[in-house]
Amino acid sequence: MSFNINNCVNYITAASIKKISKAYNDWLTPYGITRIQWTALYYVFKHREISQRELSNVMGIKDSSGMRLLERLERDDFVKRTRSQVDKRIIVVSLTEKGKATMTELLPLGEEFSQVLVNGISNEELDLFLNIMNRMEVNILTDKRSQIDLNINRD
Repeated sequence: MSFNINNCVNYITAASIKKISKAYNDWLTPYGITRIQWTALYYVFKHREISQRELSNVMGIKDSSGMRLLERLERDDFVKRTRSQVDKRIIVVSLTEKGKATMTELLPLGEEFSQVLVNGISNEELDLFLNIMNRMEVNILTDKRSQIDLNINRD
């Protein structure tokens, strides 16, 4: 048998992302938020307002997970949810003043963390890495055996 898990791309990337995610959570701990909360706040900050469903979509999480995440962020006064003026069925998320201040403070931290990750890596190497990751994603999304549900929001 020639398979070696230590050379398996799936194992290597999963182990690496676990370490990277833990490190970023550790960086964010003094600010009282997690990397998942930071990511949600980032997308709301970037869009100024976004529907709950759109937020779940861009984060790649189920609607039910997005709702629980938003409940915590709303409870901690980072976001507010209101009904869309265009379509009352849609819940729109925007940042509170506390949320805006937090993101203004934490965006440089996100940039710093990103720079730590790519330290010593050339732009060409980074482009190659991103292209390879994109190709692997396309490979798995188009593989018939993978049965990946592209509609992540179905519960």
